[in-house]
Amino acid sequence: MYFSMKQSKLLTFFIWGYVALLITAYTFGKEPMGNQFIPATHPLGILFSILSVIFLLSLLLRSGYTLTDETLTIHRGLMKQKIPLDALTDWTADEEKLTIHCGTYDTLVLTPKEMERFLETLHNVKTLPTAN
Repeated sequence: MYFSMKQSKLLTFFIWGYVALLITAYTFGKEPMGNQFIPATHPLGILFSILSVIFLLSLLLRSGYTLTDETLTIHRGLMKQKIPLDALTDWTADEEKLTIHCGTYDTLVLTPKEMERFLETLHNVKTLPTAN
């Protein structure tokens, strides 16, 4: 089952601001003065801008958690991390975040939008030893 991740308002503001800045610069801007490694009007400059926008928007639009019977998969944009549910050892939940300990030293901080439903699904799939 897929659960969306809560997004930081500051991160959202900066990403959309960067996208708006690039669109404005390419629409109304002129080539800046000085030496540039790759000018913005060069095909590589345009390609870099497009790829950076795709990567940043994927962070906003494709971030969440997939919970199956055997794994917890964390999607963060184009990146994906799979954690076996057998590795989960302990957890602590509050209204905004869920802290899960995996093994001896690893800690995950999850922020699903629907915390109660996520915890209910997690309990149905895996019984964790303690709930603090």
